[in-house]
Amino acid sequence: MVSVVNTSRTQVSSRPDVLQIFLQDEDGQNILGIDDGALRQSLRIEIVNTSGRDLVLQPIAERALDAKTYHFAVSFRPGTLVDIDSVTLGQNDEGRMSQLKGNTLYFGMTKRTPIPQAQRLTLTLENISAAPEGGSRGTRVEIKYGQLLYQGSNETISGSRLQYLNIVNQRGKKQIPLYVG
Repeated sequence: MVSVVNTSRTQVSSRPDVLQIFLQDEDGQNILGIDDGALRQSLRIEIVNTSGRDLVLQPIAERALDAKTYHFAVSFRPGTLVDIDSVTLGQNDEGRMSQLKGNTLYFGMTKRTPIPQAQRLTLTLENISAAPEGGSRGTRVEIKYGQLLYQGSNETISGSRLQYLNIVNQRGKKQIPLYVG
């Protein structure tokens, strides 16, 4: 489906094979832990270009990041996170993050960023923790993308993916004082 937008760019509804997205903890598992507040976890969002063509993230102006203008938006179900306001973008990540409404985090790059074929872009969410209410459980996280272009084209790509994330109780000590002899 192709529709024309007033910005003289053509908008293309995304195919499911344009991007592959993974949510992973430090150990490469799709887990977010419930902890007692002392454990500062990070969650990696790995975005792989599986389109067969190079993609480009067009720059988003410094103050233009909002619910309609973003490269990636990550939406958690209500009650999934302890304190979404404490979540920050990793120091080595380029771009910006903003929490504009509810349980959604918006990401945008301030400069033109290419994602070559079969390459990945990684965003790291720091200081993230799951809420203890409900105990260990599973949840879905919606990841939307927009403002992407094919290299050398005016085709704007947008779409969304649902990812499953396991929420696991990680309270207590990581290494218990146990001796087996």
